[in-house]
Amino acid sequence: MHAAPEGTPRTDWRETYDRGTRTKPGQINQGTGATPALLGNSYIGSTDNADPRMHVLVYRRRSHVNGDRLVCSVPVFRPGASATENSLTAWGNGFTVENDYGYTSTKSTQGGMSTPGGITKIEVDKGGDSCHVGWTSKEQSPTVVTKLSRSNGLLYAYSKPYSSKGADAWYLAAPDWRTGTTRFRTLTGAGDAYNNNWSPITLGPDGSAYISTYSGIVRVHDRAGR
Repeated sequence: MHAAPEGTPRTDWRETYDRGTRTKPGQINQGTGATPALLGNSYIGSTDNADPRMHVLVYRRRSHVNGDRLVCSVPVFRPGASATENSLTAWGNGFTVENDYGYTSTKSTQGGMSTPGGITKIEVDKGGDSCHVGWTSKEQSPTVVTKLSRSNGLLYAYSKPYSSKGADAWYLAAPDWRTGTTRFRTLTGAGDAYNNNWSPITLGPDGSAYISTYSGIVRVHDRAGR
C-alpha cells in the first residue's frame, strides 16, 4: 500500500493464498501467522496455512511486475505438523521460518515433551525466479520470535528439546545463518518458569541476548562481556 496525496491508504497489489481448512494447533486463527518480512528492495516473504504442509511464499515487492508476482511457494516441515505464528527472518538471499505447530499452552512442553519444531531457511535463487531449501535445523523452538545478528551471522532461537527422561530444560540456541549448524546452545533454566510463551529474543548493543520468561528476564552473554 501507499499513501495517496490526501493521506489515505491505496492498495498497490494484492495476492491470495491458501488459508487451509483449519486453525492448526499452535495458531491463533485460520490463516498465515507470519508478519510479512522484507528482503531488500526486491522481495517480501510470508507463509500460507496449507495442508498437509505449510509453504513459504516469496513475492516481488515492486508495484508493477512483468509476469507472476509470486516467485516461489516452498513446502516446509513434516506433513501434518507445520504452522507458524511468528514473522519470518530475512537477510541476504533468504528467509527463515520457525515451526510453532503443536504449542497450545505450557502443557505442550511439560514432562520432557516438546513440539515437532524445526527451523528452515528458504533461499532465493540468483536469477530471482525460483527458490530452494537452504537448510533445515532440528532445533525445537516452540514459540520465540527468532532474531539474527548480522555482525556474527547467527540466528538466535529459544529451544526446548524433547527429553525421554522428563527434563524440561530451555536453551538459547544459535544456528549459523549460512549452514543451519547450531554453533552453541546455552542452558537458561528448567521448568515452566523459563518458558518464554511467545515473547521475542532481543539483542542488546552490549552483545547480550534477552529473553522474557514467566520468571522474569533472562540475560545471556559471553563470559568476556561481563
